Amino acid sequence: MIMKKTISALCALALFATAARAQSFSLLNLSYDPATLATGVTGEMSPALMYDLKHLKAQVSYGLWSPSSASSSALGVSLRGKFAKMVTVGADFKTFGSKPYEITDEGGSVKGEYKPSEFVVGINAGVMLGFGFSLGFGAHFASSKIAPDASAKPFCFDAAVAYSGKIVQVSMGVYNLGTKFNYGGTESYSLPALVRASGRFVTGPVRTNVELDYLFERAFMGGLGFEYSLKDHFFARAGFHYGGNDGKAIPWYGSVGLGCKFAGVTLDAAYLISKGGLANTFRVALGYCF
Repeated sequence: MIMKKTISALCALALFATAARAQSFSLLNLSYDPATLATGVTGEMSPALMYDLKHLKAQVSYGLWSPSSASSSALGVSLRGKFAKMVTVGADFKTFGSKPYEITDEGGSVKGEYKPSEFVVGINAGVMLGFGFSLGFGAHFASSKIAPDASAKPFCFDAAVAYSGKIVQVSMGVYNLGTKFNYGGTESYSLPALVRASGRFVTGPVRTNVELDYLFERAFMGGLGFEYSLKDHFFARAGFHYGGNDGKAIPWYGSVGLGCKFAGVTLDAAYLISKGGLANTFRVALGYCF
């Protein structure tokens, strides 16, 4: 009976990972922001760069990861607020729900269905030090349920440093640092911890984003993207993400997207192009900032 449950849990984990083709809790490294996805950048904004905010920014995003295969729905909510001149605090909530699979008993009879799900809730803080330098920190609680009797709830932490100028903005940090976790069995899994270096270069209405990640599981990811701004109201975006084919990193994809901003209200959309993994992913987000 124990062996049966263990095998079922592992099968569920394999099914759940299909949408991202990466290790468990890959949503820790999946950006839910369409503006970020559309420029091919692999992760969320560095917490060290959150100070670059006037007062408040809130966003709700939704979409399906790889709708042609896994049909995994994902909702994201983020909030950033500047509570002091040099300090910005934020909170994020991300969900990931895969399509259900059948549950069978010892005799092989179908007894029902179960829908695996994951979510991550986190807090972040960015502090401006002066002379263009800043620090950022983050803490996240994650939950993954892959079977009725198989779940995991790890914690992880981030830390980053950044420099911002009028033309160049660079950041480096470590993300998803935490202990191994398991689903109630004997085998443990590692969080997708990584070292990330990113940069942004602004030349007139064009912004170029670059990013390189090294995962502790000995894999690389990278991103290159471009954004064209028309009077800071309309935005056209395109990019490329490289993630290898070893199942450790988020797989490669090309990306395109559009965005607009009026009276503090933002609307962004992104579409991912790939032969597998995240193929045909489409995400939209509605936000407000001032």
